Amino acid sequence: MTDSGGTFGGFKRYRQDMPPKGGYAEFNWWKYPNRTFKPGWGWKAFAAVFVYHAWGFLRTKHWNNRKALMEQEEADIENALAVLLQAERNIHILKQMKKNKKIENEFLAGKPGYDPEESQYHNTRWHNPQYNVDVYPYDSKKFLREHYPDPHIVTF
Repeated sequence: MTDSGGTFGGFKRYRQDMPPKGGYAEFNWWKYPNRTFKPGWGWKAFAAVFVYHAWGFLRTKHWNNRKALMEQEEADIENALAVLLQAERNIHILKQMKKNKKIENEFLAGKPGYDPEESQYHNTRWHNPQYNVDVYPYDSKKFLREHYPDPHIVTF
């Protein structure tokens, strides 16, 4: 509902502001010079961006070279230690297999047809033994669980 005062529901009605008849006066652009971009700013901005990107590229190249050297050093260390770790593993396996052979000899001493010097695989080639089958066939499960808790290494 409108009343005579120009209000609508307690709110004052507003009229849209319109341009004056004949339009606005011509705007003088040269009176207010552009203070943001002065002549020559484009080359300076281009040079600044170029220097920033060149610096970033050189930093990245420098870091990649350092990273490659660190990775190469890490690989050299791993290769040097791999031989020692393999030797330790082989020594452990041979000691355990010697114990296994001693247990077999004691267990099968009186069996006919058992030759302690004969290979149980009937060959003379070396094969890498499986831990749970060849290395620890006579040890208790308790020993295996204590020394090799990872279920992927020892299966029962």
